[in-house]
Amino acid sequence: MFGSSLNLNLHFRLLALDGYYFRANPRDEFQFRPTPAPTTNDIQRLVETLRRRVTRALVRRGFFDSSDDEPEQDALFAIQAASSAHRVAMGTRAGRKVRKLRYGSQRSRELPRLCAESGFFNLHAAVRIDTQDRTGLERLCRYVARPPLSHSRLRQRDDGLLTLRLKT
Repeated sequence: MFGSSLNLNLHFRLLALDGYYFRANPRDEFQFRPTPAPTTNDIQRLVETLRRRVTRALVRRGFFDSSDDEPEQDALFAIQAASSAHRVAMGTRAGRKVRKLRYGSQRSRELPRLCAESGFFNLHAAVRIDTQDRTGLERLCRYVARPPLSHSRLRQRDDGLLTLRLKT
């Protein structure tokens, strides 16, 4: 996925039920049984587990050096890693945070309830759709299934190259 300025923003979207379906015997109808709601601490433990497991899988596949968990430094990977971490990839400011214009007071970032971070991983589990909210469910499904680039802003030039009109 990409941000509005084409910065790489690797993430996965997932819809999950907050319960499970079961039937006591083969002739019964399925029934839905809700599971207990997670706490923010549950989400924090989960994102830390995901970070460890994904990193371990990347090490096994050779994308990270297992000795120091640093990515191999080919140019494309370095640029992608910098972009996804909101860091400058090259030049005199390489490795530093991308400068942003900010308005108003500078506050430290506090995560919302049911959201957690670990390293460059974060997990947002605060969205819940009520059983009867079909419009809300459709909107959430459309968000989860949306493409990484908006096709309405993508144009092919006469020479065959593609241009993307940015939002701002």
